[in-house]
Amino acid sequence: MRAALILSTVAVLGCASQPGGSRGPVPAGADDTAGTAVADTTQVYEERSLTKKPVLANQAAVARALQQHFPRALRNAGTNGATDVAVIIDRRGVVREASVRKSSGSGEVDAAALRVVRAMRFSPGEVRGVPVVARLDLPVSFQRTSGPSRMGGGSPAAPR
Repeated sequence: MRAALILSTVAVLGCASQPGGSRGPVPAGADDTAGTAVADTTQVYEERSLTKKPVLANQAAVARALQQHFPRALRNAGTNGATDVAVIIDRRGVVREASVRKSSGSGEVDAAALRVVRAMRFSPGEVRGVPVVARLDLPVSFQRTSGPSRMGGGSPAAPR
């Protein structure tokens, strides 16, 4: 039995821009109606404000972490589980904070999802060519598979 990490969302990784055009970056929690012309490297930016999305850089290491941290309760029960995790990625692409946004209902599954997410490394998110701190929501699914481990159907993990 192998586990699969499914970080399924719109495949936006590596996207050079986003719909909405000329509006400026939006720090997390800010009103996006004003917009600004220059990225503020001290702010945390929501994913929708990034002009370049973070790209998962260590897919093989994450697959190993998934195998290592596959929840025993799921393995024993032969079931799957999913947790939505909010992450803060620094200007170097390192996950600095991770928290459960939507619980799987199992503390063991949620803790395993956090361990897997903390092992992730990304290319940094950017606003107008400047690396910034970014907030992403990542769904993490633990699924039993009979074949080799896969991530997002063979694609890099995609934040949503």
